[in-house]
Amino acid sequence: LHLLMTAFCCSTIVGAQQPDSSGSSNQPATADAAPLVRYVPDQILLAIAVRPHQLLTTEALQTTLKTIDAEDLPQQISKAMTKAAGLDPLKIEQLLVLLDQPTVRLLQRQNSRHSTRQEELIDKQSIGQAMISFYDEHGYFPDEDGCGKSKGKLSWRVHLLPYLERQELYEQFRLEEPWDSDHNKTLIEKMPEVFRVTGIKEPGRTSVHIPVGEGTLFSGTEPPTLDSITDSPESTILAVVADPGTADIWTKPGGLQTDMNDPVRSFAGDSQAITVCMASGNTLTLNRSETPEYWRWLLRHTDGHWTLPLRWFPRGSQIPPGLLIRFTEDIDPQKTLTGILGSLQATQQPVAGLTGYRINADSTAVFPDNRTLLISGADSLQLMLEPRAKPSELRQQLEKLLTTGELAAVGDVSGIQAVLRQPASDDQPATPHVIQQNHFTLLLDATGSSPNLLELKVTFDDIDQADRFIQFINQTL
Repeated sequence: LHLLMTAFCCSTIVGAQQPDSSGSSNQPATADAAPLVRYVPDQILLAIAVRPHQLLTTEALQTTLKTIDAEDLPQQISKAMTKAAGLDPLKIEQLLVLLDQPTVRLLQRQNSRHSTRQEELIDKQSIGQAMISFYDEHGYFPDEDGCGKSKGKLSWRVHLLPYLERQELYEQFRLEEPWDSDHNKTLIEKMPEVFRVTGIKEPGRTSVHIPVGEGTLFSGTEPPTLDSITDSPESTILAVVADPGTADIWTKPGGLQTDMNDPVRSFAGDSQAITVCMASGNTLTLNRSETPEYWRWLLRHTDGHWTLPLRWFPRGSQIPPGLLIRFTEDIDPQKTLTGILGSLQATQQPVAGLTGYRINADSTAVFPDNRTLLISGADSLQLMLEPRAKPSELRQQLEKLLTTGELAAVGDVSGIQAVLRQPASDDQPATPHVIQQNHFTLLLDATGSSPNLLELKVTFDDIDQADRFIQFINQTL
């Protein structure tokens, strides 16, 4: 909203008009000015394009930076972005973020699954916090096979009960007896909800485990302490929500044996997203595609990795908008992916006759030429790479804007509303065409070749909507 208000302060062009179908423009669009537009599908709902190299090297910006003694700011931005995201803006000719109909449908289906995952994540956060509360009182974490007089007899989960607001259940256990004694067996069916995992149907079983194995926090003979962690607690795993196939009785002592050669195979199963509780008390959801080395860093507490890089690319099965990047020079695909994804592993998968690299369950990367990278869902990539006889109106408008501006955006409000009204379905075909009745364009021109520095245009299909919008803007300003 702040950006839009700034746009109106600079220049506002709002009206009730029909889209210009003539294709005319003060400046002709060229492929060189917008090299990524050829990949923009007709089913576009929202696109934001920026030309980082040109934006950071414009004469106007250099003059401004010189007056405030900040001429090296572009280089500082370059170093910071390269470190944080693996992308150097000074080496990017054009970057385009795209939202199309297939991506919106993926998001709809993901959101229908998200509520269940979110509830589970909240429960597992309680486990991590309970571990910290136990530590604060005792000075150590509960070992995987219990502690004190119940060592080797009852699970660590039982000892967390007082810190999970289940003191009454905890007091029902006979701590000096094993988990399968006549009395303690009667408590198996009373497993708290916090230990339940989707996919496990048998009562009293859970796949929330403490990982054990060479170099893990719980590999010693004594209960672990924070002092024993020579790395960072933020990068050390306490517990993991493993695959339902690893389920065991929740009161039974012991941990999940982990193969350090390929840790994720020990607990991931077919799951793409894995929830872990860290020694800091935080709970994270990670991607199974992390490298084995990355998982070893997380599982071992004395390997010297104090902090781990937090890459910007979504982990788990999160679905990002389409990302299209055009570099200023030829690139090495593998090095580029490694720089962007960090420890995430990409597996090869063919896309439209090209070699694709699957990043997670819903995102794939492809390099159509030596200077271009496309990242999106498989359906969206197919649309990006297929030939089109005539570009859509929004695509034409985006190309026009990029002939003069360093930042441009186009959006189809009606199209977004229409797609969101449709129910999410795994087998639902994409809508062939969306009539763009209400849409907007935004242009930033830092070179001074346009009449205005920042220009926003909004098109409505009737005058009443335009009047209401203008009234809203006047009240806001």
